Amino acid sequence: MIRLGVFFAIFDVSLQYYFKLLGKGVMNKGMSLGALSGFGPALALVACLCLVLLLGIVYIRNKGRVDAGLVLIMLGGLGNMLPRLFWGGVWDYLQVPILPFWFNISDIIITIGVVSYILELNGHRDSIRGRKHVGN
Repeated sequence: MIRLGVFFAIFDVSLQYYFKLLGKGVMNKGMSLGALSGFGPALALVACLCLVLLLGIVYIRNKGRVDAGLVLIMLGGLGNMLPRLFWGGVWDYLQVPILPFWFNISDIIITIGVVSYILELNGHRDSIRGRKHVGN
């Protein structure tokens, strides 16, 4: 799963470059749906620091184990962070006709990571609940 995430993050950066050259899509200088669009490269630096901090906290807290969902979130973040550093924003080149916003593959990776992480947390919580009731 991690190798696939790395592949898609690199593939997405390549597609962002390609579609940017073609002029197909929109430059997103903010975060999701254009929020915080006035921060440009500073946003990339803060995002990078947050990714490293999050990875460190999770790695230490979980004694060297990092959940696949978090890895996908970080890889998607990396796929969006690199263009931010070079262009001051990400190039969104995908759009569903009935939705009013654009996105890219890194956004999809992040979304899958969030859903996966929530499901992992829910499963972990359920296993803790199950252990609690065993001794009663």
